[in-house]
Amino acid sequence: MVDEQKEEHTQPADLAFDNVLKDKEDVKASKAGQKTQETQDTKKTSSDTSSDRGVSPSRRTAKRTAKTIEGEKKEEQRTGRQKASQAEEAQGEGDKRDKRSSRRGSARRHSKEESDLIERVISNNRVSKVVKGGRRFSVSTLVVVGNGQGKVGIGTGKARETGEATRKAFTEARAHMIDVQLTGDKTIHHDMKGHFGAGKVVLRRAKRGTGIIAGGPMRAIFEALGVEDIVAKSIGSSNPHNMVRATLDALQKTSSPRQVGDRRNILFETPRTSSRATKRTKTKTK
Repeated sequence: MVDEQKEEHTQPADLAFDNVLKDKEDVKASKAGQKTQETQDTKKTSSDTSSDRGVSPSRRTAKRTAKTIEGEKKEEQRTGRQKASQAEEAQGEGDKRDKRSSRRGSARRHSKEESDLIERVISNNRVSKVVKGGRRFSVSTLVVVGNGQGKVGIGTGKARETGEATRKAFTEARAHMIDVQLTGDKTIHHDMKGHFGAGKVVLRRAKRGTGIIAGGPMRAIFEALGVEDIVAKSIGSSNPHNMVRATLDALQKTSSPRQVGDRRNILFETPRTSSRATKRTKTKTK
C-alpha cells in the first residue's frame, strides 16, 4: 500500500517535467524555423543583387532613364491636375463674387425703391384667440404703401408684437401694388363707385386747390397714391378693411381717355384748345 501511494505521488511530478521538456523543444523548433526563413531571404536578396551585377551598365542607365521619365510624367500629371483644380476654384470664386455683387446691386436697388415709398399705418387692432390654456393675444395691422406717382398697395399682418405685424403687412403691400391712371392735375379722370362686401364708396374728381376731402383710411390711400385733389364719401360699412378695399376697387375701375380709345380701336388725339381760348390768348398778348 505504501509503495502504491509513493507511485501516485511521483506521477504528477513526472508529467510536469515532461511538459517542460516539450516546451523547450517547441521553442528550439520555432527558432530554427526563423533562422531558415532569414537565410532564404538573404539568399533571395543576394540573387537579386547578383542578377543586377550581371546586367551591363548601359541597360542599368536605360532602366534609370525610363524610371525618371515615368516619374516626370507622373509629376506633370499631378501638376496639371493641381492647376486644373486651382482654375476651377478660381472660376467658382469669380462666379460667387458675381452672384454676391448682383445680389448687392439688387438689394441696393430694392432699398432705394423702398426708401422712396410712402408708408401709412391705417389701423392696429388687438385680437385674441381662445385656446386650451386661456387666451392668446396678438396684433392685426392694416397698412398702405405707395410711391406717390400712381402706384399703391395694401397689406395686412398679424403677430404677437406690433413691430412684427407691421413688418409683415408692409412686405405684403409692396408685393401687391397696382397702377392707377391719374391726370396731370393729380386727380382721377372721372367719377367712380366701388364696393367690397358691405363697404361702398363714391369718388369724384375735383379741380385744383380742392385738396383731399375723405375719411381716415381713404385719405391714407390717396396720400400714398399721389392724389392732391379729390372728393370721396363712404356710404357703407365703416370697417377700415372694407373701406380700403372698396376704394381700391373704385380706383381700378377708372381709366384714362387713351385706354378707352384703345379698347374701342379709336385713335386718341390730344384735345385742341377752343377758338374762344385762342382769341383770349391773342388779346392778352396784344
